[in-house]
Order: sequence, then C-alpha cells, then structure tokens
Amino acid sequence: NALNKAKSEASTLEADVKAVQEAILNVGGDRLRAQKSKVESLSREGDETNKCITKHRVQAQTAEKNAGKARKAVVTAEKDLERARTNITKEKEDLKQLEDDALAVQASVKEKQAILDAKAQAVDAIKTEHEKVKKIV
Repeated sequence: NALNKAKSEASTLEADVKAVQEAILNVGGDRLRAQKSKVESLSREGDETNKCITKHRVQAQTAEKNAGKARKAVVTAEKDLERARTNITKEKEDLKQLEDDALAVQASVKEKQAILDAKAQAVDAIKTEHEKVKKIV
C-alpha cells in the first residue's frame, strides 16, 4: 500500500537526516556542539521572550479597556454629582422658603395672640364693670 510505503520512506529519510546531522556535529566537534547548544538556548529564550511580549500586550490591552471603562465611570459619576449638587441647592432654597414662611406664621400667631390677650383683658374689664353695676342695682 502506498501510504505505508510513503511512511517507510519518510522514516528512512528522517533517519538519514539525523545521521547527517550527527556526522556534521562530529566533524565540528565540541565547538560546534557548544554553538548548537547556545543557539538552542537562545531560541528557547527568544520563545519565552515572545510569550512574555504577547502576555504583556494582552495585559496592556486589558488595562486600556479597563481605563476606558474607568474614564466613562468618572464621567457618569461627575454628572451624578452635578445633579446631586443641583438637587441640594434646590432643596436648600425650598428649606429657606419654608423657614421664612414659618417665621411669618410665628409672627402672625404672636400678633394674633397679642390681640387676643388685649381682647381678653377688655372682656375681663367689662365683666368687672358689669359685676360692679350689678351690685349697685
């Protein structure tokens, strides 16, 4: 079957490639092996660096999104604060008007009480006079 034949040929080629690579390393000796090790190490470091860069980019994007949300929240909070200040000012004005009205009512009550007291004294004086007249008659 063709698939098995292709797999067998691929396996043979891979073995040949490994053999050639090993022969190259043997010809290059320890120096070449050391250089290959350094290249592999640097390649791993490069991969790790790329992972870190990707991670930091994602974190930066997330932070930017969160900052945008925070800016929107600040704008909303400032609008709410302004509305609250406006409401407080209106409520203070209403309270001042109520206090003024209450003072006017108190003054009116005092005035009416003074009139009532004067009338009560007049009634008492008339009663006293009436009693005197009754005793005389």
